[in-house]
Amino acid sequence: LLHRPSPLMQIEEIQKAVAQLLQQGKIKSFGVSNFDIHQLELIKQAVQLDFNQIQISLTHSDSLTNGLLDYMQTHQIQPMAWNPLGSYFKSASPKLQKSVQKMASKYKATEDQILLAWLLKHPSQIIPVMGTTNSKRVQSAKESTKIQLDLQDWFALWEAARGKQVD
Repeated sequence: LLHRPSPLMQIEEIQKAVAQLLQQGKIKSFGVSNFDIHQLELIKQAVQLDFNQIQISLTHSDSLTNGLLDYMQTHQIQPMAWNPLGSYFKSASPKLQKSVQKMASKYKATEDQILLAWLLKHPSQIIPVMGTTNSKRVQSAKESTKIQLDLQDWFALWEAARGKQVD
C-alpha cells in the first residue's frame, strides 16, 4: 500500500514502480491508504487499484455517507479498515455501549466481535486490519465472521453511534 497521499504525487513514478514490482513478483496487487475520491480518481488513471485502507468503524463512519465507499464499490476497490474497533473502548457514549452490549448478548458474542460484525455486514466487503499478534484476539476476531447482524440491529448500532436516527 502506498501509505498516504501526497500533494506532490508523481503519478508516472508510481506507475513505473508498481509495474516493476509486479513484474519482479514482489507484489501481487497494489493499493493505497487514506485516499479520498479525488485522489483515487487521479491515481487509478495510471495504476490498477485493488485496495484503499481507510479509517472506518462504528465510531468513525463518515465514509458511509460521504460517497467514498460507494465510489470504491463502483470501481472495485476493496476497503481495508484501519482501527476497525474505533474509539469504542476509549470513549464510546453510554448509549452506544448499551446498544453494543445488548447486541453482544443477543448474538452471544463479545463487544469487539459485534463491532467487527457491523463492519463485515457492509456490501463492499470491508477487510478489518487487526493490530494484534495475540492469538486469542485473532481467534476472537475470526469468530466475528460467523455473526450475521440483522438489518435492524445494524442500523440500531449505527444510530446509537451517531446519536441520532438515520435520515
